[in-house]
Amino acid sequence: MLDHPARQRIHRHIRTKFLLKKGLNGGANDDDGDKLPELTPGQMQLHSFYAPALLSSPIPYKIDVTQVIEADSQQKVLKSSQRFEVVAPRFTLDATTQIHSQYPPNGHADYGTILPHVVLTDPHLPWERQPSVNAVPTVTDKERNRTPWLALVVFDTSELQLPLVTTPPLITFPSDVTPRQTSTMSINMTISQLRATQGIVHPLPANDSTIDPATKLDVVFLDPTLFAALVSSSPASSKPNLDRYQYLAHSRNVNTKYTASSGLSSDNGTFSIVVSHRTGPLSLDRPTNCAVHLLSLEGWEDNIALPINSTTVSRVAIISLYSWNYTCLPPESINFHQLMVNLGDEAKGGYGLLRNSADRLSSASPLIKDRLNDGYTLLRYRLSSGDETIAFMRGPLTPTLVPYPLTPTWPTHSFYSTDLQILDTKLGVMDITYSAAWQLGRTLAIADQAFSAALMRLRSSLHAAAQKAVKNEVGFLLGTYKGKMDSFNALQDAVEGLKKLNSDTIGKNGPDHLRRWYRPSAEMSSGNGTNSPVVAPIPKGHAALRLHPSYLPHLKNHLVQHASTRSQTLYNEHNGPPNSSDWSLILTWLLDKLHLHNIPAHYLIPDPAFLGKESLRFFYIDRNWTDALLDGALSIANHMDPDDHVRTHIKDMLKTYLSTAIDPQIANYPPQLPVYGFLLRSAIVTAWPDLEVRAPWTDAAAQAGRLEVIRLENIAKDTMLCLLDRAPSQPGGQLPSIRLSQPAHQQYFELDVDAGDERAAMEVKFLDTVNKGAASQTGTAVPLKGEGGKPGGYLEWKKGDDKPQVFNWDSRTVVLPFLEKAILDVLMPYDTIFKDDTMTAAYMGVQLNSPMLNLIFDNGEARSPTAEIRLEHAASSSSPALPYASDGVDQSSANSEHPESKILPKDGSLIRPATRRNNGALSSPLGATAIQFNYQCFDSLTGALSIEQNSPIDLVFHITLKGQAGTPTDWLFLEMKIKIPRGEQVTDLILPYAGTGARMISNQRFNVKIEHESNYLVCRILPRSTKGVGLERIYGDVSFILNVVQTNPKPGPAMVLVEEHYSIVVGTERGNRMFPGQFLVTKTGKSRTH
Repeated sequence: MLDHPARQRIHRHIRTKFLLKKGLNGGANDDDGDKLPELTPGQMQLHSFYAPALLSSPIPYKIDVTQVIEADSQQKVLKSSQRFEVVAPRFTLDATTQIHSQYPPNGHADYGTILPHVVLTDPHLPWERQPSVNAVPTVTDKERNRTPWLALVVFDTSELQLPLVTTPPLITFPSDVTPRQTSTMSINMTISQLRATQGIVHPLPANDSTIDPATKLDVVFLDPTLFAALVSSSPASSKPNLDRYQYLAHSRNVNTKYTASSGLSSDNGTFSIVVSHRTGPLSLDRPTNCAVHLLSLEGWEDNIALPINSTTVSRVAIISLYSWNYTCLPPESINFHQLMVNLGDEAKGGYGLLRNSADRLSSASPLIKDRLNDGYTLLRYRLSSGDETIAFMRGPLTPTLVPYPLTPTWPTHSFYSTDLQILDTKLGVMDITYSAAWQLGRTLAIADQAFSAALMRLRSSLHAAAQKAVKNEVGFLLGTYKGKMDSFNALQDAVEGLKKLNSDTIGKNGPDHLRRWYRPSAEMSSGNGTNSPVVAPIPKGHAALRLHPSYLPHLKNHLVQHASTRSQTLYNEHNGPPNSSDWSLILTWLLDKLHLHNIPAHYLIPDPAFLGKESLRFFYIDRNWTDALLDGALSIANHMDPDDHVRTHIKDMLKTYLSTAIDPQIANYPPQLPVYGFLLRSAIVTAWPDLEVRAPWTDAAAQAGRLEVIRLENIAKDTMLCLLDRAPSQPGGQLPSIRLSQPAHQQYFELDVDAGDERAAMEVKFLDTVNKGAASQTGTAVPLKGEGGKPGGYLEWKKGDDKPQVFNWDSRTVVLPFLEKAILDVLMPYDTIFKDDTMTAAYMGVQLNSPMLNLIFDNGEARSPTAEIRLEHAASSSSPALPYASDGVDQSSANSEHPESKILPKDGSLIRPATRRNNGALSSPLGATAIQFNYQCFDSLTGALSIEQNSPIDLVFHITLKGQAGTPTDWLFLEMKIKIPRGEQVTDLILPYAGTGARMISNQRFNVKIEHESNYLVCRILPRSTKGVGLERIYGDVSFILNVVQTNPKPGPAMVLVEEHYSIVVGTERGNRMFPGQFLVTKTGKSRTH
């Protein structure tokens, strides 16, 4: 099974159901003690730490194995030992694999009261190493908290910036180091260079053979006073104290079912989170750039002594494993909470549909406005002739509900994308939406080598099997074919004949040479003991086998076999391997495209104005568009069937799959297909890439186990795509609302600090250690004012108060021991909910968490299209069936290709050469006639030489090279002009022209351009080469079609003028010559019938 991001949610959902049915998905009876519990959507489990069984250490581990073997009263002891290391990051971190997200996001902005945090994909990483080799945690600490080796700290970039020139210099770098600071104020250097730097102190051990001196790392240089504020609890400290950091890292096990990064095998995701206890700058009057660093605490306690001697040490060098920048905003600036409010307000204003902005719609004319309201955009369109014009286009995502099928006569089977073009007759502009979809499908299919090869193999296999079946059927009717049972029964006669070889009668009679080649005919049984007559004539040749009446049924039956499993059930990706691996690949590819996988962005959003910054746009999915895409994709690799019945059968099998329940017991509903959805482009997606989306069903019985969201994917860094299988306008109203929420593992942390009032405050949340499951009150706010003598949940500290301060205003850090005590003092009296006397990292993570933000969209009014659909030409959905060849058909005729189209008849030319005009430049060369081409004009549908009165029609100008003897090879064809008389006189062929232009039929070495003269419409045929082209390189044909022509209704002849322009050589000179001509076209007065 191929799992693409477009359908991985569906695959995981169905696979989980099958595993639960088989009892292979674990659960409550799972005996794996280390396995975290499975959570339901909306649940989150916090752990104070999640340490691995073995920590990474510079000292290798040693394992000793002793085995005692006893046999025959003898004993032998075998011993073996092995040293090994536990490898873990130490000086650098791979951000692409280890960093899941951070807040505030890189390059974004938020308030200074935010406590930045980083989410790590490895839940063990903060505890994979010990910050101090000599530190031995107590039993209590080991059970409840563990100090990580990572710490997150935010700095104003000015705090880390090194002075350019000082006397004497603060830091003396080695000569091979250029102290160039990055945007986060770090310097990249090697360990040996760091050790050789003067004027600093660093946490690296002096003698450690396990460290490679050439290892590169990023280093930040802190002022000793700032460093002391981060590690000391009192000025008398003799060494750094890292106890505060045990509360600033925890692990979270969350349910990610409704997030964009939900896993393939489980709905649970486990992450580790490291929080900064330092805020950004608070007293600001303008935005300030900040840098956040994930620092290594390893060696701080072992190799840095306090206090630091400022006379010899000017900076403390700290190793940074990861860093990013964000902008710290002054109070009253817009933050992410406000961004979500703005998104909701914009949707309320009626601009929540994927279409042009209101400004563009208001300034457009009424006819154009209707199209723009339906999600169309105008773009430049190049015709096959090379001319440029404009066209309407939109993608599969529409702001209005498009009928399916588009019209009763809408073609479902096409061989050319132009069959799907629609002409807006009021505007005279072509709609190329479905034509572009068909061509895109064909392009994507050709570009996918695996898909195109599988489709080619499937086509060949089906045709070969159908031909073999028809051969056997016809052979059986003629008596030239024996089935397996007939051949088996004939063995008895053969054995009897072998027995007579040694009889006495052998050789008495002479051999019958004619009898030697006799083969009895197989009897044709009708089932009742009588012979059946031949019911159909026998085709001659392999090509004629496809004309046999039973060929198409055999073709379809064999496709059904390919699309089934070994148990003869329809393959649906979940019920076992199919009989054909090619069908599995083709089905997966087609279903991915129905879920819009790998569709280029400029097709999904044809105009960038549709999805501006900080916008949310809802849309419907046009099934006609996806059908055209699949039809184009399945049109490739067809080399055998002119009507491409295989393509029709594949689409029929796909429809059968989409209408069949996946499993009557496990998933008794057909596969879910997207019909509705939204696009969100916002900094919110960047900040919370795992944004949770819920789209609950109104009726649980109607849901019947279906997914709420069938595709949720971040298609760009700031853009999310969500697809649903139901729309608000559908009967039953099964989409009452859509809710966007912060994911549990990406909530940000904050302490309410007001620099103006010089106060810090927080609302204490309940920590429920008594109740479990839904009854738990963890995270709910403690009453602001306590009842019955219990303390209230709102705490406030004023700067200068007598009570212990939880915020250090000088270093902008949270004093965690005091905060821990204040929270416990509030919670412990609520002993029916909270029974504990120790603060843990998990408890602190809940208390510092910000409130979860939700953005809810209620069911909106259904909308319908406003623009009328007009079809230029409705092609038939399938080609007419070919009549079966009669018995008298010659084999050469049966094997020939299908008849040529009437668009190019082989009648004689109607060219009438006119008197040659000499421009005086050159004389006519000997042996060359003036006109080198034959000309005809006729209707593209009837192929008649006379133009029947009806409109509009397409005129074909059939122009072929005479190829007469004596034509000079040194002539260069420059251009040809076809002058068509226009007007309302009897001698005029057409009325004033307002069609879509002309296009070459087959010879793409030329372009045809349209020009207007006073009484003529001029069609100029020009070679792509500006120097001209030799007559021998024209390859005989420069025919073209003039589209959408209004013919003159007055019967009578019309004379079309011709000019042929050449560059010719006479002697040593080359010059240009024009040869005129004309040909006659007759207009009849009868109407054309269709």
